[in-house]
Amino acid sequence: MFSDAYSNVAGTDWFPNWQQTTIVSDTIIQGDNTKKYENLNYQGVQFAASVDASSMQKLHVDIWTPNCTAFDVFLINTTPSLVQQKVTLNPTANGWNSYDINLSDYTTIALNNIGQIKLEGTPFGTSKVYMDNMYFWRSGGLPVVMNGFNVQKMGAKSKLTWKTSSEYNNKGFQIERSLNGRDWQSIGFVQGAGNSQTEKQYAQMDYTPAKGLNYYRIKQIDLDNQFKYSSVLTLNFAEAGSFAVYPNPARNQATISLPSLENNQATLQILSLDGRVVKVLSLTQSNLNVNLSDLNKGVYLIRLSAEGQHATQKLIVE
Repeated sequence: MFSDAYSNVAGTDWFPNWQQTTIVSDTIIQGDNTKKYENLNYQGVQFAASVDASSMQKLHVDIWTPNCTAFDVFLINTTPSLVQQKVTLNPTANGWNSYDINLSDYTTIALNNIGQIKLEGTPFGTSKVYMDNMYFWRSGGLPVVMNGFNVQKMGAKSKLTWKTSSEYNNKGFQIERSLNGRDWQSIGFVQGAGNSQTEKQYAQMDYTPAKGLNYYRIKQIDLDNQFKYSSVLTLNFAEAGSFAVYPNPARNQATISLPSLENNQATLQILSLDGRVVKVLSLTQSNLNVNLSDLNKGVYLIRLSAEGQHATQKLIVE
């Protein structure tokens, strides 16, 4: 996140306006860029996009201070709700303090969705702190960082694409498909790069997708056979005019998946059983997440209208 020894996370705002009185500046110490915090009460760090540190073990930070007796390091989830938790460091004055905080100490934080960091000093409002080398890490080197996972229709086939920004001991990627979101089967394997610090792009075709809704995920496998899964994406190869709703029953949200809306627009209505329209949405994409939190528990009908065709399905809201 901040170090001359590594590539920093792009777009990070080290001085967001959180009404703090802290004075932040960059200074050079023995040729090394360092953050300087004066009159520190609290200071935010805002990421351009959420950081996924779920595969990491430690948060490293180096600090020097003449008077700060307690330095709080907060990790913050900003979505779906605001959650923050701190670990308190007690630095020795007038010397560099090097810390490796166990990420397992942040017991209430979703480590795959870190949106902000907050730093807080004691004495509050008069602490002076120099900070350097803040980064997440794990033993054994950098993990496989996979992003940009996407699926798209290519006629009657599915094309999966993804990329990695770094790879460490990466055996490869097992491509998996499911017809119900629970039971999975392998439909291919793509060899990994092993070790790499440059962006790699990958692709795999599914030449025989099943009729209806197809779920896809990628199982990334290390050389020691440890593995992790990507997110799950879907493509619908149903007949024109049909659609899928999942999960069903649903609670706060459901996903509507259509065969294709590449050049069309559809209207979605949610009706109570007595025929009253309770929600109307316009769909311009093949997958849409529908907020159900404002609906009472019960049974509803979903009516889809597209190009003069209509289809209806039952939806249970729990």
